[in-house]
Amino acid sequence: MTQTVNVERYSLNFETKFKLGTAGIFTMKGHLDDGLAGVKMRVQRIVANCPAEKFVEELAIDIGDYPIRAPDAFVYGPERQMPYEGIPTLSSYTKVVVRGKYTGLVPAPFVKGHVFHFLLTLQGPAVVVP
Repeated sequence: MTQTVNVERYSLNFETKFKLGTAGIFTMKGHLDDGLAGVKMRVQRIVANCPAEKFVEELAIDIGDYPIRAPDAFVYGPERQMPYEGIPTLSSYTKVVVRGKYTGLVPAPFVKGHVFHFLLTLQGPAVVVP
C-alpha cells in the first residue's frame, strides 16, 4: 500500500542574478524534482521579490503548455499574494519556464553595479508519495 503525505504549502523556486543597472533578458527553467517522483502540486500563488514597478517586465511563466503573462513582475510582489485559479497541477515531470526582461532600473536603496538575486516562487498544496 502506497502512503501519501499532504503538504499544505509546497514551493517551487526559481532564482537568477542581475547586475543592477545593466538591462538584460533572463530564462529560468525547472520542475518538481527533489528525488520524489510522486509529487503533485496545485499552484495557488505566484510570488516574486520585485522591489519596484518597471524593474522586471514582460514576465512569461509557462507551466507545461499553460501560459501565464504579466507586463510587470511587480504584480507578483509579496504584498500582493493573490490566489490564482485555473493553473494546472504540476507533477514531477511538468516543465516550468520563466522568462522576463530586467529593465536596468536601480530603485532606492539599491546600488548600481551590485548583484540582485531575483526570486520567483510557485506555491500551493501538494501530495507527496515518498
